[in-house]
Amino acid sequence: MTLHAIEIILTRSVNTLELRAAQQESRLPLAAADDRRRLVVLVSAKNEGRAMRKIWKRLEDALPIDVLCSLFPGPDGKHLMSIPLSDDL
Repeated sequence: MTLHAIEIILTRSVNTLELRAAQQESRLPLAAADDRRRLVVLVSAKNEGRAMRKIWKRLEDALPIDVLCSLFPGPDGKHLMSIPLSDDL
């Protein structure tokens, strides 16, 4: 398995208690920016797509996630983004 660095952009800042609770619940190592609207997580997975699915599965109810984005471009030079879409569409 490979480690993938993924940036999590939140819809609002989270407080320290929310961040700790999300880390404990998800068992993912999260590092927050000063504004606590952007987080970085290292995820072990076969590819970036699976890494992002793992993050959504573990954190979607714990944090107000807006967008997931790979920190480093893939072999094709592109970044991978994951944006939630409403079920109403």
